[in-house]
Amino acid sequence: MLKWITPKIAGKPPEPRYGHTMNYYPDKSILVIFGGRNDSNLDKYGYSYMNDVWLLFLEKLTWCKWETKYTLTPIKRHSHCAEITGNMLILFGGLSEENYCNGDVYALDLDGSKRVAIEDEKSCEEKIEEKNEKKVNIKSWLIRRKLKEKQNVRNLKRMASISSMSD
Repeated sequence: MLKWITPKIAGKPPEPRYGHTMNYYPDKSILVIFGGRNDSNLDKYGYSYMNDVWLLFLEKLTWCKWETKYTLTPIKRHSHCAEITGNMLILFGGLSEENYCNGDVYALDLDGSKRVAIEDEKSCEEKIEEKNEKKVNIKSWLIRRKLKEKQNVRNLKRMASISSMSD
């Protein structure tokens, strides 16, 4: 029979959040948590999005906040994607306080202390400003996309019925 337990974990835990990522790093037996959102922070601190990194050392069951002294820090975000490849936590996309973070990719060296930006052209902040200037109507874009998907499904059904008629 499966049974839930609540293990005793030492150290100060990260604040509650949602929309964060949690990845397992097997080389050091740790869980890495990045970013997320906590709407109750808006009233307390003036922000709800986060870009902090927390580690849960599984062998010792201890929380630790990863502090870096680098100026290069991913913009605060939630609903992003992250994956550990080798010793790097790769971070992509998500939603910032302003808009989407479409093109920025960051890599955090989990064995050292390097934080690397893998940036093709513009920073996430520049892209947000650009989108705000153009006043892109995301809702109408999504509606057009859905209509196009429906048209594609209709075309596939039509092709399937023509194919079955010729058999």
